Amino acid sequence: MARFHVFMAVWGDRYIDVMVRLAIPTLLYDGNLPALAARGDCKVVFFTRAAEEDTIRQAISVRRLAETVPIEFVHFDPDSASNVYLAMSEGHYLGALACKREGAHAIIAAPDMLFADGSLRRLAEHADQGKIAVMSTGIRLLQEAALPALAHRIDAPIGCREMVALALEHLHPQMRRYFVTSRDFSTFPAVCCWDLGGKGILMRCLHLHPLMIDFSRIESVEALKEQSIDGALLGRALGNWAEIHVETDSDDIFLCSLTPANAWYSESRHEPFDIETLRHTAHGGMANALHRHFFSKAVKLHTGDLDDEWRRVEAATAWLASAIQTPPGADTWMSGVRRTLRRTVGRLARNVMERRRPP
Repeated sequence: MARFHVFMAVWGDRYIDVMVRLAIPTLLYDGNLPALAARGDCKVVFFTRAAEEDTIRQAISVRRLAETVPIEFVHFDPDSASNVYLAMSEGHYLGALACKREGAHAIIAAPDMLFADGSLRRLAEHADQGKIAVMSTGIRLLQEAALPALAHRIDAPIGCREMVALALEHLHPQMRRYFVTSRDFSTFPAVCCWDLGGKGILMRCLHLHPLMIDFSRIESVEALKEQSIDGALLGRALGNWAEIHVETDSDDIFLCSLTPANAWYSESRHEPFDIETLRHTAHGGMANALHRHFFSKAVKLHTGDLDDEWRRVEAATAWLASAIQTPPGADTWMSGVRRTLRRTVGRLARNVMERRRPP
């Protein structure tokens, strides 16, 4: 069976607090770390400052964690990196080298990431099937609202559909800017979203979180010195994309993260969805052909059974996956296709909103 190292790059009081209060309790759900521990070799590796190890070790949830699986600390200096993403990437690089030496799969967690019960058990099944990586979306919740709502119920296992419902109640305003109906659409649309009301959200994503990577089969991890783990690493390392599983059904794996209200990831321009902006992102320095392939997968985060409405929205939005394959500025017959796509996306968005409008 596969061996697993669960990565947790964490430093700073705010992130440590969220991790020990919420993130680790979700990892301890029966269908997550205990399910991996029952299979055999599994450990959690914290990448942090030396001065913060004792604070982490003393947390009640971490002590519970240590009773379930071995824990290990790797010290590094995140402040030496030019930004927080490259700091996390430095920790992931150190962990990737250890996985290569020990022939292990990495599960890349984060201190503000919450896992629905059963998600890690499903990851192990994909590892057993020979997948080299599992990619998953993760939506951002407004931390100030979600934290108190979750704090009193986090110890009782939260299943996938229940966690999706909780996430819909507490979406971060930043996530709203990725919806194609937004009048202030993101200037860096790594994600496009369609709202199906209380049923959930359909997403198409250029960037997905590499939730699991079998580093024993990755020849080089040097890309982690340049970009975060969802950047160029897999696109450079893998030729056979069939070995990558993209999770499209939140019933199997679901995770979300807590983000403060003042955290924003693209400037406001107060303009609606524009396919040219999407294409610039799809062909910019932070995306490659593998990311454009990810966009062809319709990720469904749902609170109930999938029905015909989900299938209609998936089919109608598939045009975008074809459109972004052509680089921006190509003066070809694609200009006509772009106009058609704008009308199609706009009509679909209006139709969905009309169906959701109360009488």
